[in-house]
Amino acid sequence: MNKKVIVKVLLGICSVLLLTGCGKASQGDAGKEEIKKKAVIELESNPTTGYTWSYQMTGDGKMVFKSEDFIEGRQGEDQIAGAPGRSRYVFEAEKAGQVSVVFEYKQDWEGGEKAYTVTYNFEVEKNLNVKFVDKNSEELSEFSEPVIE
Repeated sequence: MNKKVIVKVLLGICSVLLLTGCGKASQGDAGKEEIKKKAVIELESNPTTGYTWSYQMTGDGKMVFKSEDFIEGRQGEDQIAGAPGRSRYVFEAEKAGQVSVVFEYKQDWEGGEKAYTVTYNFEVEKNLNVKFVDKNSEELSEFSEPVIE
């Protein structure tokens, strides 16, 4: 009878250890979901033509502008002055809700022409994770989707 008690105690301890270990593994898996707070939008552009991108944001959520860079279309010896490239915009989530970023490609001077408009729609979740919803443009459908980081 003494052996039965020892076996039951050992089985009980093993069961507790297994269940505790399983619980920690489940919690660890849930915590692995990476929160991505940044949206990176790249748009084809050529500032030497007089056209530049400008943007406005609307919605009940909020994303803040972090940076803008111009990426040359060709690098090194193949680089040509005045060649088109890509304007890269980085936005970071600040408040949960829906956010629309409306870009216009236009000449900035008075009477300047507008070439394109493209709208990117995002959902900023409560934990500030950014999700891309959709994009639309009346003029073109070729605009690339943003990268969420």
